[in-house]
Amino acid sequence: MKGDFSKWAFEPTDNYSGVLHQQGRVLLDADWNADQQIDAFLRQTLGQDVIGAGVMAVPSSEFASFRVTQAKVSGGQISVTVEPGRGWVDGILIYTPSPSTDLPATYLPPPFNPATVSSADIGAGVRDALVLEVWEESVSGFQDGELLEPALGGPDTTERVRSCYALRLLRLNGDEDCSAVGVRGQDDRSKLGKLTVTPAPALVIAGECPLETSGGYTGFEHYLYRIEIAQPKANQARFKWSQFNGGLVGRGKFDSVAKTCTIDANNQAINFSGLTSCSSLRARVIATYSNRRSSSMSSGFPVANSFGKLPSTTFSRKTVSHSMPFAEWIVESTR
Repeated sequence: MKGDFSKWAFEPTDNYSGVLHQQGRVLLDADWNADQQIDAFLRQTLGQDVIGAGVMAVPSSEFASFRVTQAKVSGGQISVTVEPGRGWVDGILIYTPSPSTDLPATYLPPPFNPATVSSADIGAGVRDALVLEVWEESVSGFQDGELLEPALGGPDTTERVRSCYALRLLRLNGDEDCSAVGVRGQDDRSKLGKLTVTPAPALVIAGECPLETSGGYTGFEHYLYRIEIAQPKANQARFKWSQFNGGLVGRGKFDSVAKTCTIDANNQAINFSGLTSCSSLRARVIATYSNRRSSSMSSGFPVANSFGKLPSTTFSRKTVSHSMPFAEWIVESTR
């Protein structure tokens, strides 16, 4: 989840089942979010225990929900037609549009599928398992303008959690059936990378009366840092981190001719963020499509000018190839 959060400290092992607000106390974002996290954990755990982990359940009143009726290939792209309805996956409720619609289906990346697998291989005797991928993501007011408050001049307030899904394909080998998805779809955690974060060490000033300055945080950073891994290019992943978490975010208009993005929403927060130089900043672009689902595009783009007290802030960007029209650009500055 990305947002201007002070901390994200929920731990299932604490066995908390709710949050109790007390009179005369300050309500913090961490309290509100902990309440939501506890509720989501209980709901998802209940769904996994009752229905089963990794299993989709549909109501008896809408038993045809998500039933696959057709699959086709056009221009190298695979699309699958599913019946409208709703279903539960690991305690997450999802809907599919009504009436029946064609949804894109893409192959799972390696190591789940060979790197060479594609729709061009489809033919007699070739079988693919259709996998429903479900996840939750945060949506800010700069991705969905309906979340901005016009009565106060258009500032963002809270974010929303959105349930998303995508259709993925797994190439089956030999006599494998759909049960292979549960086996081959598991991550081998022994091969996953690990991240270690170390706060700044304490500084000891030697002398007859040694003094020790505190380490850790300096007091001005957010408690919650964000670290992202950008899509690899030539197998070289790019790691990005931000001490502003998701707080320094705005919406802008992209000029495809000038290759610039002009920030016209939340530019005051960016201008008065205290950053006087752009040499250490990168702009991350998120494309929002007409179906209101977002996907991260290329990694970082150098900032063209310093922030300063400008009516708008303009960022330059390198060329990014894309196959769908963009509805808007969301630019986040990361430090």
